[in-house]
Amino acid sequence: MPVEDKESFPVCRFNRVQTEIARRTSLRKPSTVDEKGKYSGKYALTGLVVCGECGTAYRRITWDDKNGGKVPVWRCVNRLKNGKKFFKCSPTVYEDRLHQAVIDAMNQAFDVENDVKSVLRKSIQNVLLPDGQRLTEHEKKKADLRKEIGDLLDRSFKENDYTKYDAEFKRLSDELSAVSKEITDEQERLSECAESIANVHDILDEIENTDFRLDTFDEAFVRHSIEQVTIVDKNRIKVKISHAESVVIENY
Repeated sequence: MPVEDKESFPVCRFNRVQTEIARRTSLRKPSTVDEKGKYSGKYALTGLVVCGECGTAYRRITWDDKNGGKVPVWRCVNRLKNGKKFFKCSPTVYEDRLHQAVIDAMNQAFDVENDVKSVLRKSIQNVLLPDGQRLTEHEKKKADLRKEIGDLLDRSFKENDYTKYDAEFKRLSDELSAVSKEITDEQERLSECAESIANVHDILDEIENTDFRLDTFDEAFVRHSIEQVTIVDKNRIKVKISHAESVVIENY
């Protein structure tokens, strides 16, 4: 069988071959995790950013800017090796924009601000604010005991026997005295707690007015939370977050 020359080699097969070569090359140096579970790669997104056109990993490189400095960008490995002749939709992404897109996606997926505020509010309210539940329970028990004593008195009057229920009267009276003391103790506790309520509400107001959204790119946190970042095209990035739905960020 004659060997096909470059001109007769089908373009689609050539594209697939080049894509597979680039994909395997990009995976030769996988990211590693050390014995402490900490990501040991130099950049958190290494191995996580992929091309939406060919599925090949993106690589971080630096460009020279107009002022003579260096600007970090991420580019499709396939396009780096083979140019834009066969891969026209794999855009170069500036690192600062990529980082911001990831932060925006995480804030959308986790609704971080509301979750944090809710947890803090509940924790502070449970620990510092008296709920009065125990006092309500004690007062209900006291009312029930009084009703029992009243019913027992009515029964003894009807039967004209004031000694038949002495043991029951004593039991109910002892329980009534005990619960009355518990009510007094609880009222004193609530009175002491009331002095701190104003401070607690100040704390809750401060929490409500604080912005808890992620605003910085934390390498370790991102590495732990992100499964994949797909550069769909020059206007869209899709971020797959662990234990959450994928989020598409547009006009990043």
